[in-house]
Amino acid sequence: MTTVEDGTKISTDSSDFVLLADAVPDVILEIRYYSTYNFVGDRIDGYEEPIAIMTKESADALKKVSDDMVAKGYRLKIYDAYRPQRAVNNFVA
Repeated sequence: MTTVEDGTKISTDSSDFVLLADAVPDVILEIRYYSTYNFVGDRIDGYEEPIAIMTKESADALKKVSDDMVAKGYRLKIYDAYRPQRAVNNFVA
């Protein structure tokens, strides 16, 4: 992980990322760009599985929120997370 001038942390390799469902087992994933149920109406390039990938730091923070929500009878629903470059290119095209 590298920190830039404004304090933003930038990952330099994939080891900084985790599958959100592994880090937050109670999360509901509805990764719409993997399906045709999205504003485009078609699957988006780069979404090869309906999974959410996040930095470990972000996933740890969501775990704390999830634990608070589960204690109140709620669960988090995630529609999108890390977006592959192929997906960005698909949107631009």
